[in-house]
Amino acid sequence: MLDPFYPIVPDSDWVARLVPAGARLIQLRIKDQPAAEVRRQVKEAKAACTAAGAQLIVNDYWQEAIDEGCDFVHLGQEDLVDADLKALRRAGIRIGVSTHDHAELEKGLAVDPDYVALGPIYPTQLKQMPWAPQGTARLAEWKRLIGNRPLVAIGGLTLARQSVLSEIGAAGQARLAAASVVVVGAGGLGCPVLQYLAGAGVGRLVIVDHDRVEETNLHRQPLYAMADIGKLKADAACAALWRFNPGIAVEAMAERLTPQNAAALVGGADLIVDAADSFAVTYILSDACLATAKPLVSASVIGMTGYAGAFCGGGPSYRAVFPDVSVEGGTCASVGVLGPAVAVLGPHR
Repeated sequence: MLDPFYPIVPDSDWVARLVPAGARLIQLRIKDQPAAEVRRQVKEAKAACTAAGAQLIVNDYWQEAIDEGCDFVHLGQEDLVDADLKALRRAGIRIGVSTHDHAELEKGLAVDPDYVALGPIYPTQLKQMPWAPQGTARLAEWKRLIGNRPLVAIGGLTLARQSVLSEIGAAGQARLAAASVVVVGAGGLGCPVLQYLAGAGVGRLVIVDHDRVEETNLHRQPLYAMADIGKLKADAACAALWRFNPGIAVEAMAERLTPQNAAALVGGADLIVDAADSFAVTYILSDACLATAKPLVSASVIGMTGYAGAFCGGGPSYRAVFPDVSVEGGTCASVGVLGPAVAVLGPHR
């Protein structure tokens, strides 16, 4: 099992700085140094990691890694040809391989690596790469192809991206890229949910909404602009999300949710989000999710108040928690709604 996030550093001084600060897995990537200097830095980096209880990955220099008893060696495609893989295995050193396309992945898997790296995921700034950014969607494909091996995503991390990936790792991002989410309702609650799901790299989004964009929607539905007035919300939302993240699949379903189409929608999704301004829709989704054990996340806002909750998927259904429909309940059209209220409740899902 690998640490969910590890830095790649250019010299042993960086290793000595980072491991006391809490880094528990770190890659030493030395370039363009004489052999004696490489050996010195590998030795110093290994000593710093040992003192801090951290693990060291040595990029390319497999013989020095054997000599110093390091934990991992990270090999590029050319290094796979030159490295003594049997000697590395005898020394108990684990092997990671770098890949950028299917041919390289096939070559890398042939050596039975302990982890597989894919990169660059995002556009890089400090190093010019001959490969285009892979994008988060590619992570799901790679994870499926490598099976239970750890997957390492390399390249182009900013501080904002780092804060996400350090929590979930490449495997977690791969799960997001492979996930399918149905969002029913692309209004005030649905807009922030859709933006955050697309930004997180969820691989497939299905937007269900039969309504059209009106001028009165714009103050609380930031996916839309004046130019979208009169357009189907499902279509306009798809276009906006593709501008945010062109690497995901977004499908528009411009029709009402009914008991007849709910079963197929729920059956093809991993998660269902109820963002509809309708008690009837909520109960339809609750029944369909309960029947298939799929998780349902629901929210509602009227005026300045609202709720958000998770139902089904192993827990009680919405109908079990709220068995009776409120006949006095209003709607956004009849009672009104404050824009910041939906902005707060939507992301809570």
